[in-house]
Amino acid sequence: MCASPTQNFRKLEIGSEAAQIPYIDFSSEVLDHFDHHDREFGGGGGGGGGGGDGGEKWKALCGEVREALENHGCFILFYDKIPMTLRREMFNVMKDLFDLL
Repeated sequence: MCASPTQNFRKLEIGSEAAQIPYIDFSSEVLDHFDHHDREFGGGGGGGGGGGDGGEKWKALCGEVREALENHGCFILFYDKIPMTLRREMFNVMKDLFDLL
C-alpha cells in the first residue's frame, strides 16, 4: 500500500540532468485505512476501538516522509482533496515569486 520512497520516485528533468524526487501518497484511499486515533496518537487503536495495524501503517507513512526529507530535502505529495483550481493558483503564484529573482 505505502511504497517506500526508494521504490516510488518521479523524475524531474532539469536541464540535461534528471533528479529523482520521492513521491508519497496521502490520498483519501490511503488515509482512510487509518482511524483518527492512529493519526493523532500514533497508536494501534488500543482503548477506544479500532484495533488493527493502522498505527503501524501510520508510523510507516511518517517514516517515508522523514526519510524523503532527510535524504532528498523534499518530496512530491499526492493529496486528492486539494482542488485543482487551488493547485493551479498556487503554482502560478510560485512562478511569479521565482520570477522576482
